[in-house]
Amino acid sequence: MQNLPFFWSTKTLILDDDEMFLSELKEVLGNNHNYICFTDPIKAVEYLAKQDFCLDWYTNGSVTTEEGRGGYNINYNYIPSAILNNNRLNIASNVIVDYNMPTMSGIAFCKQIEQYRFLRKTLLTSSIESSEAINNLNCQIINSFIDKRDISKKGLLINHIKKQEEIFFATTGRLVTESLFIENNKHPFLSKEYSAIIRRILIDYKIEQYYLVSKSGVYLMIDSDSKEYYVFLLSSDSIKEMSLEAEDNNLGQEMCDALNNKEKAICFYDKDNTSDWPVFNKWEKYLYPVQSFRINNSEYYYSIVGKTE
Repeated sequence: MQNLPFFWSTKTLILDDDEMFLSELKEVLGNNHNYICFTDPIKAVEYLAKQDFCLDWYTNGSVTTEEGRGGYNINYNYIPSAILNNNRLNIASNVIVDYNMPTMSGIAFCKQIEQYRFLRKTLLTSSIESSEAINNLNCQIINSFIDKRDISKKGLLINHIKKQEEIFFATTGRLVTESLFIENNKHPFLSKEYSAIIRRILIDYKIEQYYLVSKSGVYLMIDSDSKEYYVFLLSSDSIKEMSLEAEDNNLGQEMCDALNNKEKAICFYDKDNTSDWPVFNKWEKYLYPVQSFRINNSEYYYSIVGKTE
């Protein structure tokens, strides 16, 4: 699986006119997910109409076309402040809607919100409604359906929601990634080797949300205790250039050896995206250990560091 440019906990919108059934769903979900429930389809539609959506949040609504090709212009200066804005947690990645409601059927509701093309739609059905659900699945009006009798099965609903959230981010994230690396589809960020490293970091560090904050491949990751990490991706050539600069500016034998042996690298993230590299007498502050990995015959490096000043 290719690396995603972003991931965080989104909201699930649940729509059912039966309040008792909604109470049962709340017990099943517990505190395992971020959700909001509606009994009125109109209010649910109004809620979706007011929220920001994933790509708008990440791109600040900016879309560009270069040389006749459509693309997303990522506003990196906007991302750090946007991360501090908790409105992103209200973004719905998926809806779960009852098939049979008195004022508006589940299918009619899904048709009414079809303009939200990334939003995942799950229909709650009974056995006699399954054939129509399959027809609407084939017509791409819905993305999946669940038999209401199976809702109480341990883990079924939670796992289903997690899967829909993952698909949501995979779909939206792929568009951003393709735009970022449209000129370089061999970038190490896109490799299966680096994807495996990122997946391991997500597990080992218990990462709950992450954001690509630089086109060079720098991630900001936040764990379950809200601790922040930056993950840097570097080429062998970039560290070699650092080593030569260190030698030319007499930055000390210890730093020169660490860079020359590619044991450490300068890991600097400019949150203002001014492209200003730190002055040489500040390099030691940004010198961090790196670990190597190979993609075919090329060697690359990554480093995991605490939040930089």
